[in-house]
Amino acid sequence: MQNGHKEVSPLFKKEFKDITKNSPSFSQEAATLDANKVKNRYVNILAFDRTRVKLLTDEDDPTADYINANYIPGYSSPREYIATQGPMTGTVNDFWRMVWEQNSALIVQLSDLLERGRPKVDLYWPTEVNSPMQYGEIIVTMTALSSLNKYTIRNFIICMENNMEERRQVTQFFIHGWVDYSANLNPKDVMDYIRTVRLEAKRNPSRPIIVHCSAGVGRSGTFIALDFLQQYVDDHTLDDVVDIYNLVLNMRHNRPLMVQTEAQYVFIHDTLKMIVDTKIEMMKADEENIYQNQVAQDDDNVYANQGFETEENVYQNTEIQPTDPTTSL
Repeated sequence: MQNGHKEVSPLFKKEFKDITKNSPSFSQEAATLDANKVKNRYVNILAFDRTRVKLLTDEDDPTADYINANYIPGYSSPREYIATQGPMTGTVNDFWRMVWEQNSALIVQLSDLLERGRPKVDLYWPTEVNSPMQYGEIIVTMTALSSLNKYTIRNFIICMENNMEERRQVTQFFIHGWVDYSANLNPKDVMDYIRTVRLEAKRNPSRPIIVHCSAGVGRSGTFIALDFLQQYVDDHTLDDVVDIYNLVLNMRHNRPLMVQTEAQYVFIHDTLKMIVDTKIEMMKADEENIYQNQVAQDDDNVYANQGFETEENVYQNTEIQPTDPTTSL
């Protein structure tokens, strides 16, 4: 598999500058309404109108449907992901409304609540197992908590206050220690995490994966790009071209600043190399297994040929004399 751009540091810098230069600037009218400004965690990261997720509402208030979230196309669906900011105290209820209304079964959390003493995400889930909490009209119960070495998995059951019989399962995956603006994690650890999330996603392939960090653009964009690339590499040959530049630029047509820093852009390239190398190693292992199986089959044939001849071979190896038509029994 060929990379569409050479892995040379000055070229990375030039490409990332070009991405910044060529990134579109679409309208953000809903995000800048006075009543909605307080719903944005950062004043410079606002949802595009054209791809924003709209909350359902019966109110005449034009601001009631706003949440800082955008649909992002993926490998198999134009709305495979929802990239969103980390919930704030005033938007936690809206976040769970979005989970319910979008019928999502997966939440990918890439930011801790606090980083270097600064708040990045407000706590938006119950911390005790089997102790439900209500967020607006949504009741959330954590049913299981698995704390692993590199990431944490939380399982939730959610239901509506006015319809508690309809209960849905939601799983949250949180990777530890990914610092804002950076790519400080080991590529293997990130890909192990992504593969785990993807296995869960296959159980609900038609439901959008909600991805958030703090702003919902840097680490979120990096995760989405790598999840896309893993699926692409799995389904293509080593001769196909991977164009990370346009992948990132296309994401930025749906949400601003996706893959926020040059370090994250380089990290995507480095991790892609690891993905491709892993594919090559697996292909070599498959070839060795095929060769070993062929040798074993050949050995079996050798042993079989050393045994007694079959009835068919006896007939083939025996010279049959023609019968004298004048001879009678």
